[in-house]
Amino acid sequence: MFQRANARGTFKTPKPAVLNDWTSDQLSICIVKPVAETSEAQLKSAGIQVLPHKRNFKARVLGLSSTGQHRSRTVEGKTALALPDFLLDYDTQTYPLPLLQGRGGSDELNVLELSGIENAEEVTTKTPLHIELPIKLKRGEQIIPLALDADGLIYPIGYARNARNSETKQTVAKVSICQLPKPTGAARGEASERGILNTIKIVFQKVIADTTGLLKYEYPYLAIVTRNNKGELHYERNTERINQAVAAAQNPIVVTHGFTGETCDFFRPNRRRPDTPLYNQLNQSGYDLILAFDYDSYSTSIADTAAALKSRLVAAGFNTQKRATLLAHSMGGLVSRYAIEALDGNQLVKHLVTVGTPHQGTMWVKIANWAAMGVSLALSKLTIVGWPLTALTFLNDKMDWFKGLDKVSDDLRTNSALVQQLNGYTSPQDVRYCSVAGNVLLPQIVKGKVTQLCDKLKIPDHTQLIAKLFGESHDLVAAKSSMEGMGKTVPACIISPACDHVSYFSTEAGLNAIAEALKP
Repeated sequence: MFQRANARGTFKTPKPAVLNDWTSDQLSICIVKPVAETSEAQLKSAGIQVLPHKRNFKARVLGLSSTGQHRSRTVEGKTALALPDFLLDYDTQTYPLPLLQGRGGSDELNVLELSGIENAEEVTTKTPLHIELPIKLKRGEQIIPLALDADGLIYPIGYARNARNSETKQTVAKVSICQLPKPTGAARGEASERGILNTIKIVFQKVIADTTGLLKYEYPYLAIVTRNNKGELHYERNTERINQAVAAAQNPIVVTHGFTGETCDFFRPNRRRPDTPLYNQLNQSGYDLILAFDYDSYSTSIADTAAALKSRLVAAGFNTQKRATLLAHSMGGLVSRYAIEALDGNQLVKHLVTVGTPHQGTMWVKIANWAAMGVSLALSKLTIVGWPLTALTFLNDKMDWFKGLDKVSDDLRTNSALVQQLNGYTSPQDVRYCSVAGNVLLPQIVKGKVTQLCDKLKIPDHTQLIAKLFGESHDLVAAKSSMEGMGKTVPACIISPACDHVSYFSTEAGLNAIAEALKP
């Protein structure tokens, strides 16, 4: 540069080569402002308390973060599973439970982070970790604590109930954590403890059991299902109107559910759109009246529910001259068979289609295991449509006393007395039977996830359980031989779509199989 400056001289200097005096480049800087950590003191001032544990479990409350941060997350260099959309986005039945408002308009904080974990295995059903939240649960509300696992799995880990705070004497929601996931990394000194490693994240979701208006009536009930031009469902339970509709119908069908299910979940499996695939399918198949039979599926025996089904059909006006078609999912198939074969329901029913029904029983001999696995598969995105949210509520609200209510586990057990009784009957000649038996051709990696879930949910003898389930085609709940085997009854048709136990009514494969089975 100096050589190119103007200067006086006695001789002429050669002109230097042209040099670039300045260069420029574009630099993009992305500044990410994380949600500010909340201290234990801040949590306590907000009325949130993690109570001392009775055993040797120890942890430091790192603070709260936002569910929104977990839409995609990285743990130890691996991309872990994000929360399902139906838990992240506000919905009529479930939404993140805001515990604190983030600063500067950021997301509300609803994920409790524990750090410096010691003896996590000491947190059990008998010795849970209790967390008090400054809210009061209303009737029909539930708080679901979920684990965000380093292995990419999500599953329920406890339940909640109202309790009285010993200091303030105010009613609070007391969340009981019955198990904790493995921390997201071994302790690696103070530096790692302050970061994402060696932490446990607990997501708090709020579930409202009944916002649809469909569950305000005591079970069991029969209802007419209709849909308006907005796709909204309506359940009509008035007996006189049901009788009139049945009398006018040429081809009525009755839909019933299985364990912890609701028929409304079949008609609107996708809460993001008003379309109702099953409703459309039944209309296209020529059914001019759609009825739903909803019942208590865990504290009433299958035999008692079958008797209730028959009485509701009789009261609705079904008889030998006007018989119904039954479309029954899972345990509902056993209920329907008992009504037809043990209670002379063949005078009321002309066609039975069972969907995923374990006619020979199931290895899921405990209701809690069955529901926990179904919920966890849905949360971990291993199924196409989620298990009904009522199963979540049931699991958490009744976890500590469901054993006294369980009236169906023994009936569902392989070779149970009820299974043997049903399989000893010969089906009536005037009733057509069809079985839809899902076949999940899961890749090896998904099989591994199911095994992991069994471990994390502490389901005993899972090695034998998984070997049984994966020893032949199955739908994650019932084996092929169980769905197809009805004892002396030989189904007129057996259809095996590529879907799992909870996606029969939402996938094209499942709906096509049901349409085929419903043909006369």
